[in-house]
Amino acid sequence: MAPPRSGTNAPGHKTFGRHTDKKTLGVGSMNFIEAFSTIELKKLVRKYDKGQFLFQQGQMGQTMFIILDGRIDLLSERDGEEHIILALGSGEFMGEKALISDASYQRSFGARAAVTTTAVEIGMKDIEMIRKTNPAGMVDILSRVFQLAITRLDKMNSLVRTLRSSHNTERCVELILYFSKTNGKPNSTGKREFSLSEESIHYHIDMESSAILTTLATFIQAGALEKVGENRYCILDEGKLTTTATKAAA
Repeated sequence: MAPPRSGTNAPGHKTFGRHTDKKTLGVGSMNFIEAFSTIELKKLVRKYDKGQFLFQQGQMGQTMFIILDGRIDLLSERDGEEHIILALGSGEFMGEKALISDASYQRSFGARAAVTTTAVEIGMKDIEMIRKTNPAGMVDILSRVFQLAITRLDKMNSLVRTLRSSHNTERCVELILYFSKTNGKPNSTGKREFSLSEESIHYHIDMESSAILTTLATFIQAGALEKVGENRYCILDEGKLTTTATKAAA
């Protein structure tokens, strides 16, 4: 079955029209966000329901996305299984290759709204309009795209170092620390909350599902890790996390 075009739904999900709520458009600290409340640029703003796909893995694309509000899960399909690789939030980008060339390229991952999400979809044809409407905003977009590229390279190098251990429990700890460091954000209690799923661990580490669940349960029981929601965790004690893994590896 052919993958849906960007902004289409998984089966059973309603398609939303373009979002033009000025209050939502002002979310975040980026100067260019305000530009998307103008008449010319409203058409670039989309609202996605929970479970709605922005695009799917393998789909050809020509646009990038800027998340204004909400959360997007990046998905990878491997061996017939779906893995949540990363969760992206307000102010983050996807598909920035679209700013390099107007040629279509194959999406490496799928993107699905984890909650109701507002995002801007931009193609090469929209760049000139944004430049004319808000030149400072265009500079801000390009600057943040370059910053994002550097940050993602740093994350990839960090991930390579994280997975060097030969023991899966130790690798699991390093992966938890990696997700907390790179994707965690303070929640209402002041703890650093991050997205972590059985699928994302399995994608990076060759562990059986039962072993992953047992390992996470062990960390929680030791008081090192706290589950605060569906696939949402906080590290309570990094020292206990490392110690627990060392004991398991001994």
